Amino acid sequence: AKWKDLGQAEQDDICRRIRVKYQTRSLRLSSKDKSVTYSASKRLTAARSDFDSACERKRSAEREIEDARKNLERAQHRLREAISHNDSLDGSIDRAKAGLDQAELSEPTDWTEMYNRLKEYRAQNGHCNVPISKSNPPDLKRLATWMVRQRACYRNYRDPPENPDGTLQQVSIGSLNAQKIDALEKIGFVWDTKDHQWRKMYQELVAYKREHNNLRINFNTHRPLYRWADRQKLQYVILKKGEPSLLTPERVRLLQSVDFPWWKDSENAAPTFDRSDAWWDRQYNELRRFHAAYGHVRISRNQGSTVKDEKVSFRLVEFGTWNRKQYKMWKAGGLERERCRLSDERIRLLRELGFEFDPHARVRDSISGGTQGGPSRSGSEGDAAAMMNGEGDFGEGVT
Repeated sequence: AKWKDLGQAEQDDICRRIRVKYQTRSLRLSSKDKSVTYSASKRLTAARSDFDSACERKRSAEREIEDARKNLERAQHRLREAISHNDSLDGSIDRAKAGLDQAELSEPTDWTEMYNRLKEYRAQNGHCNVPISKSNPPDLKRLATWMVRQRACYRNYRDPPENPDGTLQQVSIGSLNAQKIDALEKIGFVWDTKDHQWRKMYQELVAYKREHNNLRINFNTHRPLYRWADRQKLQYVILKKGEPSLLTPERVRLLQSVDFPWWKDSENAAPTFDRSDAWWDRQYNELRRFHAAYGHVRISRNQGSTVKDEKVSFRLVEFGTWNRKQYKMWKAGGLERERCRLSDERIRLLRELGFEFDPHARVRDSISGGTQGGPSRSGSEGDAAAMMNGEGDFGEGVT
């Protein structure tokens, strides 16, 4: 009603103002929408750029992986070729080393001469344990002495002595080298004859238990094994006393693994000697009876160096060991002689029976071809060989 009352000019003016106001509002809304659209478009463009960059980096990484895989395959191929070539060279090196060793062993030297003699001896006898005997021909004596010298060189090289400051001495191995050591071992040369003999007897002990299911060794049928087992028991008693013993922890472990019956506190146990004058007199009288019965006092338990029909009492062996130790102190003189409990009279009595205070002297004489060391007997040559080859009982039962 109010609009109708207005004049035409007024109505046109109102319409004009409305159109201006609407257009102004539309312009403001359009400007805002464009700003929002522009910002979104900018973010979208940046996101697309980041995505494309990430895709490009991924493709680049994949290309690098592919190149690396190809390089790895080529490297593995070269590695396989190198390993194959190296393996093929091993045979050539072995053949060259064998040729070098053969050339060195064929070189005319004193060492190769004795080595070839040892090979001939092994071919004839089946072993390398050359006996030492005065009845041997000179070439066999020389071979036995050469073997002793090789063992001494190897022993000094393996276990060099210590200096006073505790450092190890630089010991020359002499004419031995790796090739010669290997050559000797290939023909069965034994470096540690004592340990070799001990392990040989141990294997006999294991075989005895496997056969009889016990270690109650029959003296009449297995005398060497019986005496060897007896020596181990005596050495175990010495070990328990805290004295130097030939039983190493490894040997004790091996014996215990087969339930070896050590001496126990019974009538068969090893005695604890008081070393009194009465004890010495009793043992000396027993030694005299032994001499009267068998004509000698070589009281070793090694087969061939003792009587054949009677077991040597370990008490008598202990008596011989004690006298030899005391004689060493007496011979040293000075304070050692003052501590010695072996009088000159006792030394005279033992010498009258032919008692050997130094059994090694007889062996040294047999090597050098001397005539000292007591009268010859059926087992003396075996004793000399056992001494030098480490197979005798001088080191275990008598010292």
